[in-house]
Amino acid sequence: MKLTRGTCDGPLRCDYHWGLDEVVFYVGETSPSLFLECFAGSAGTTLTLLLNDCVQRGILVVGDSYLGAFWREGLKTDNLIRKAMNFNANKMNVQEVVNNPDRDPAFWTLVKSQCSWRGRLDHKAFLEWNVTKAWNRERILESLSTVRSLSDRLDVIEGQDVQALEPYGDATALLQYPFDPYDNWNKALREKWYSEEEQDSLFQILASRKGPWILPSPSEKMSEWSKARQIGEAWMVRRKLSRPWLRESILVSDRQFAAGQNELSLADERRFHEFSEKKKSQ
Repeated sequence: MKLTRGTCDGPLRCDYHWGLDEVVFYVGETSPSLFLECFAGSAGTTLTLLLNDCVQRGILVVGDSYLGAFWREGLKTDNLIRKAMNFNANKMNVQEVVNNPDRDPAFWTLVKSQCSWRGRLDHKAFLEWNVTKAWNRERILESLSTVRSLSDRLDVIEGQDVQALEPYGDATALLQYPFDPYDNWNKALREKWYSEEEQDSLFQILASRKGPWILPSPSEKMSEWSKARQIGEAWMVRRKLSRPWLRESILVSDRQFAAGQNELSLADERRFHEFSEKKKSQ
């Protein structure tokens, strides 16, 4: 499947589309009626799929009230577009917004994401040295307008538990936590998501779902459970780095798909080694 309309990074710097090539390839030509992205920290994936009509509708499940406020306002009104257009992003104005997160949570999320280091939303994250340069007004407005244009096909719900998946058992689901186990954006929420109890709940829900699902970078425990109970399969994706045999594990519901892709990948790896050995012997 080709992305005829390109990619959409999303209006937040933390919205970079995770593993987009793999998600598009896995979704394939099925054009699912509903694509569910849980704990969205890479909403650019869902936005890109919608923009290219790879999926019919999308739902973002966010685990943070500030993200929830941002997406509700960005989808349902033009307020953020007007605010972004009129905002003078000098250091004093940016600092004023950042210091008052509860005054306007939606706009705070936008400003904080665009002007803090690496787009981090935790309250202690420091600002970019040149916030005026970081505030790319043209790109921000374009991205917000894209979000607004998709408002009839995209919804957002707040949820901090994997039970948010349960009402959407037939949807294609991407479970992407917005930070790794060591991130300090929301320490309490991070510890909850990576707890064994929550991982067990997630496994039980995945085992009962009808719809396809994708779980990037599964925990060691999740991988063990999946293998032992034959629920899902690790798709070992080869990354195009200096060492082409380096791989990343993506747990997917379609075991036959994963097995087939792994077999093809291993065959490519063998050919690479044979080619390398041949070059060395010449």
